[in-house]
Amino acid sequence: VHDHTYTAAGEHTIYVTGTPKKVYADIDGTARDKNIHEKTMQYVTKLIDMNLESVTNYDYLFSGARNMTGSLTELQFPKGLVSARHMFAGEYAGAGYNTMKISGKIPTFPSTLKNAEYMFQGCEKLTGKIPELPSSLKGVEGMFQYCRSLTGQAPDVPNGVTNANYMFDTCELLSIDKTHPALPSSLTNARAMFQRTSLKEAPKLPSGLKEADAMFDNCKELEQIPDLPDSITNGELMFYMCTNMKGTIKSLPSSLTNGRQMFVRCSKLEGKIPTLPSGLTDGRDMFMDCTKLSGEFPALPAGLVDGGYMFDNCYKLTGEIKSLPSTLKYGDYMFHGCDGLKGNVPALPKELEYGQSMFYNCSNLKGQCSPAEKPEKLNATSMFYGTNVECDYGGGKSSE
Repeated sequence: VHDHTYTAAGEHTIYVTGTPKKVYADIDGTARDKNIHEKTMQYVTKLIDMNLESVTNYDYLFSGARNMTGSLTELQFPKGLVSARHMFAGEYAGAGYNTMKISGKIPTFPSTLKNAEYMFQGCEKLTGKIPELPSSLKGVEGMFQYCRSLTGQAPDVPNGVTNANYMFDTCELLSIDKTHPALPSSLTNARAMFQRTSLKEAPKLPSGLKEADAMFDNCKELEQIPDLPDSITNGELMFYMCTNMKGTIKSLPSSLTNGRQMFVRCSKLEGKIPTLPSGLTDGRDMFMDCTKLSGEFPALPAGLVDGGYMFDNCYKLTGEIKSLPSTLKYGDYMFHGCDGLKGNVPALPKELEYGQSMFYNCSNLKGQCSPAEKPEKLNATSMFYGTNVECDYGGGKSSE
């Protein structure tokens, strides 16, 4: 491809091995035809100069140009650039994403930049430190997602940012600690923000954070669990597979409704489980394989619907479960392997449908379970196997 600088939006001719091809450039904010863009960007094989002072919008300019090579190191962004959404994004392809071939270091960001969502998504060959983010920047979702080779300290997130979903997702070499990056008080959404990074310490979480699902998912070097603000409503996968994380869970967010897979295989967490939030409805896999958690089983929230695998293999927990929520529908493997569970089996709620292996090998559980009170739609396969519960279904004593 010959060197070419676009000076206006619209169709432009480039040359690929001598053959003219049409490329649609959207550099002044006008509408673009996405189909034309996606079909032609595959022919772009050389990075063009971007330093056009009059340009304010570079949205999607090179998105999907996965054959494009070149280095960003010697280039400059336009001084008045305002929006660069998906500018170099690999974009999703099926279940994954396209890796971009551009390399080098990211140039200094202009002070005018406001939106950089998914700007460098999939740019795995970019290296060096991320420049300071301008205070004007408010759109950062997915900005550096899958930039595996960026190094140095993660930049502070500008004040006023509310959504940082996927911002540093899979930035495996970035330095992240208690103070960097500083997270603004305005931040509410941080889905997968630090997923699959090598952080050892978590930054302080802002008091207004709500969406924290997968925030530290697979951060296998994270050493200490951070304090959790009460504002969090969604904690699904928040610390999934943080297998080196130690400490105790001081408290769970009082606003939490979704705790699905929140602490799966956090096998170094110790101490008792704090009070479960009253509004929790989804607790599937919440403490699965947290084998060092101890103390008594917590009381279950009255509106819990899904408790499948919730305490699976938490064999150090002890005490009784005096009642199950009337709303409970999924109880499969809920107390599987919890041989510290004692006392009589609680009455089964009428809504319960999935009871497979619910009390499997809870060897100290006893009592009776009346067939007349069996929930109508219950799947009770191996429900009482290995217990001392007298019951003629689910592997109970009376069914032997």
